[in-house]
Amino acid sequence: MASLLAGRRLITKSGADAPSNALDNKVVLLYFSASWCPPCHRFTPILADFYDEVDSSGGNIEIVYVPSDRT
Repeated sequence: MASLLAGRRLITKSGADAPSNALDNKVVLLYFSASWCPPCHRFTPILADFYDEVDSSGGNIEIVYVPSDRT
């Protein structure tokens, strides 16, 4: 997955540019969503809780948000 996203600009949740090796040796989850999507609004907090739980237990995942908005 890291090679698929190579050369793309990835941004962390804090807004900083992610390092080029941010996805190396990680299980990468792609999350396709949009700000206008009510089911997405309900699912996003659940996904965030899942990520926090996995991350705090030493899991090795990253979630890449792929927006379906126009901007």
